[in-house]
Amino acid sequence: MGQSRIYLACPYSNSSRVYREYRVKTSTEASAKLLKAGYLVFSPLTMTHPICLCGDFEGCYETWRELDESYIQFWATEIWVLGISGWQYSVGCFQECKFGASLGKPIMLLNPLDFSRRNLFLVEFQVEVDK
Repeated sequence: MGQSRIYLACPYSNSSRVYREYRVKTSTEASAKLLKAGYLVFSPLTMTHPICLCGDFEGCYETWRELDESYIQFWATEIWVLGISGWQYSVGCFQECKFGASLGKPIMLLNPLDFSRRNLFLVEFQVEVDK
């Protein structure tokens, strides 16, 4: 078996532009640290946020669902959720984890302070969607 390929999920949507940019910066910094530690990482926020700024795209999960799911299905071997404020309320993070779990991929919660991680269960999310 080859090296793990991490899909790094992170909450994004927020009415505050400043808070959205904080989330992108935090996700990008976490990705850099993981890459330096030898992990292969794909950060959807790092990729899609600049596209949102350059085009007429919404930053909501539905806008990027097909792209995100293709990375989860065909590239990622694991889904990690960056455990910053709001992760458990993020519909996008929940949907990404639910999709990954349906494919049998491990789901982990990554502590942004010390980079420890633990198994994450879908019931830990507090979102208003069909679970």
